[in-house]
Amino acid sequence: SWPGWHRHILITLIAHLFVIKLRLQFSVNLHSPGPVPFIEQPVSLDEYIRAAEKLENKEEIDHTDVVESEKREFGSLNWMGLG
Repeated sequence: SWPGWHRHILITLIAHLFVIKLRLQFSVNLHSPGPVPFIEQPVSLDEYIRAAEKLENKEEIDHTDVVESEKREFGSLNWMGLG
């Protein structure tokens, strides 16, 4: 019947809202990725990981071939090794 169909749709929408609220409440909040070490020349994995840990701790990278990705020079072609 018509009233039964409306009741069915109403209950379905309320159940859908409930499930959506549960999913939002228990979902994992993803954090935005931070800066990534950029390699000028090939480096060992240990040196790269050490640079990534320093970036994560907001420390300055002391390796000459690894720079913070945000500090690359995009205005010139130096970061591609062409200039």
